[in-house]
Amino acid sequence: RGGCPKTTTVGVHPASVHLVTYAGDDFWVNVKVLSSNGQPVDLTAFEAQAQIRAVPHSPVVLTEFVITQPADDILKLYLPGPVSAGLPTSCVWDLQLTDEDAVVMTLVAGTLRIRAEVTR
Repeated sequence: RGGCPKTTTVGVHPASVHLVTYAGDDFWVNVKVLSSNGQPVDLTAFEAQAQIRAVPHSPVVLTEFVITQPADDILKLYLPGPVSAGLPTSCVWDLQLTDEDAVVMTLVAGTLRIRAEVTR
């Protein structure tokens, strides 16, 4: 099992990115962040967070993506298979960055669809 490595390039935020995965599969997506003039943004000074909820205004966080930074301008969002297996078939998610002055920027937002697993 493995996720499909996909890179999303973000220039204007929040970008609308709709994700689909298979329940029980590991899933990841790479997000490359570019400035308004198309240059890579060094993300090392930012704190990244990506939550999944049933609906945008729900007080309940279903889970969060595990975030790593394989390059200065790329964030890798990872959702383990056992976690995806426990999610409802339709959710919402977003990715936010917070700088050292506590300024929050939402880079990406969208839906997350979970397809039912057949082989268990």
